[in-house]
Amino acid sequence: MRELAFGFGELDDAVLKSIFDGMADIPSGRDRGQILKGLIGITNPMMVDPLIKIALYDPEDDAREEAVDALATFLQMPRVRQTLEQVAQHDTHRKVKRHARQALSRSN
Repeated sequence: MRELAFGFGELDDAVLKSIFDGMADIPSGRDRGQILKGLIGITNPMMVDPLIKIALYDPEDDAREEAVDALATFLQMPRVRQTLEQVAQHDTHRKVKRHARQALSRSN
């Protein structure tokens, strides 16, 4: 997926919508995390709302961690910063909290 994004430019809204819509059918948090990892660095703002939802509410830490990493691209958006601050303080998994703190520290 990363090759697709970097080889052919940004992923358009329709492709991203398809990816996020399909995530609901993937039972493994690790697999959802791998898909999200492929989106890190993509700058289409259409991704922000689905990534925020995953970062806050996905039951699996692997998916939340990768959503946090993908959100770091959009740190200039106040709602993304607020989400990462919330995750850094309240996520149930230390690794996810650490990733949120690291993303926030990159902007300082």
